[in-house]
Amino acid sequence: MGTWHGTARLSYIPNTELARLVFEKPMPLLFGQRLAMIQKGGSGLQHGAEVVWTDYIFGYQKRRLYDVLNNLPQQLQPESQRQMLLVLQGYFECHEVDFKPLEQQTFIAPFCFDSQWLANISLQIETLLNAGISMASAELCSRLRINDAVIELIMQRLKQQDKVHLSYGKWCSGQGDNEDDLPQVALDILHQIRQFGKAGLELNKVKITGGKKWLRQLSHQKYITALDENIYFDMGVYLALVKAVIADHQPHDRISMTDIKDRTELSRKYSIPLANRMEKDGWVKRDNDERIILKAWQ
Repeated sequence: MGTWHGTARLSYIPNTELARLVFEKPMPLLFGQRLAMIQKGGSGLQHGAEVVWTDYIFGYQKRRLYDVLNNLPQQLQPESQRQMLLVLQGYFECHEVDFKPLEQQTFIAPFCFDSQWLANISLQIETLLNAGISMASAELCSRLRINDAVIELIMQRLKQQDKVHLSYGKWCSGQGDNEDDLPQVALDILHQIRQFGKAGLELNKVKITGGKKWLRQLSHQKYITALDENIYFDMGVYLALVKAVIADHQPHDRISMTDIKDRTELSRKYSIPLANRMEKDGWVKRDNDERIILKAWQ
């Protein structure tokens, strides 16, 4: 290998023209790099070879990988690696400024995809999410066994097509507000509110510059709800509390503040603003110390 020499363990892969070399120390190798192998302690050339794979190989990859590598042309060309990767995994990474994809290829920087593979994977993702399953990018990577950077590109492409949206850090089917489109300062506040859960976020606990403005914006976009001028809940937490209050009640049923406190496990400091918020949102109507249910939970 050039002027370098060292030792490695050679293992033949049965029924192929491939062999595995495990070096004593990590070596920076390139696809197509030529090697000359001499048995340790000897002087005669044992094998000449070219490097075709240097990454870790997962168990589920082996059979498919060996088939693809074994069918590489005898004379490796610069494009051989890209063709091999398209067959093996459906994409390859490319940072060439003037790169032009071939027919039946789709380039979404920095990856070039086999167009049919991209269509098939996109359909698989849509089918998963259409079944009512919300999945984070990491879950999709594990489920589909695809690079996380590639999954992120595919999901952003589907989002631009209004086929998916991101909610609570998970991808959901169909159109909707996308949390990843929010500025980082708004995301920080949103994450803070969600960490507080039923404790809510009080305005005096927001230390971020311009926090009050972003609280109003998040409320306007229905990510959070303001129980009053000072207490903010994540929208999901608020709706869960509404569901607990309404439960199996029907319109015209009556419920006391004690019932609301018991069902939500909130203190008076929060249960009264919650009841007032529910009245503003049309769930209940106040009648002295009771609340009249206006609509059932569906």
